Amino acid sequence: MQVEDYARRCSGLETWLVIEGGTPIARVVLAGEAGALRVVDLSVALAARRKGIASRVLRALQEECERLNLRVRTGNLAARRLYDELGFTLLRSDDATMELEWRQKREHPE
Repeated sequence: MQVEDYARRCSGLETWLVIEGGTPIARVVLAGEAGALRVVDLSVALAARRKGIASRVLRALQEECERLNLRVRTGNLAARRLYDELGFTLLRSDDATMELEWRQKREHPE
């Protein structure tokens, strides 16, 4: 299965489910890495898409950590728009994927 493959590649994975009405509608797989939280996978059930679930999950993670990293397929324009709206920036890319990062903005004392 997909999660088992992630576990082989990343240690210390956590899998969280978003439940609505007793039914899982989304899954996020997370890994801690070098002072950041990596979103290894974020998937939303087809029937639950376009309802802001992925956005709410990512915003909740942004409230809890200082740095988030993730990888997105270059052709996944909807996800790329979401990540751009949430303040993710490009670290590196190749023909197939983009590595993105979000950092907590530090407030400067006056």
